[in-house]
Amino acid sequence: MGRKASYRRNNVKEAVNDETAVKNVETVKEKVEAVKDKAEAVVEAVKENVKAEAVKAEAAVTAKAAIEKEAEQPKPRRGRPKKSETAAKETAAKAKTPVKKPAGRSKKSTEAKKEFVIQFEGKSVNQAAIIKRVEADLKAQNVIAKDIKLYVKPEDNKCYYVADEKITGDVELF
Repeated sequence: MGRKASYRRNNVKEAVNDETAVKNVETVKEKVEAVKDKAEAVVEAVKENVKAEAVKAEAAVTAKAAIEKEAEQPKPRRGRPKKSETAAKETAAKAKTPVKKPAGRSKKSTEAKKEFVIQFEGKSVNQAAIIKRVEADLKAQNVIAKDIKLYVKPEDNKCYYVADEKITGDVELF
């Protein structure tokens, strides 16, 4: 019985080793699955904690912003307010409420119609015509004036002007 028996023993040992190895692999697989389940549970718990921390942080930021806003506003004084404070409050109140005009006459009916006419030796010219002539003369010179002074001299039939205290000229009156 020499070789065959030893061969069979070796085969049995190998078979036992193979079965043990299979059992070991299965237990390792089970342990891996258990670890995966625990890891998933931990990940979910961490996610929930992160969400809770984010909500807390957002609430803290909101509270901080509210505190800063309150700090920006001046605290009310005790006692009588200063005149400048009451004036500021009154102007703010006036600005908020629209001003109603009293019913009655309109400005158009109370204002007098004004017209300026120069007459000399049977000829006449009004103010608007003179101003149009002066503006046309300045435009011909490529000048845009902000301030124009007119000097009317009917005996010369001229209207002299000074624009922006630099440019002088004249136009015909009639």
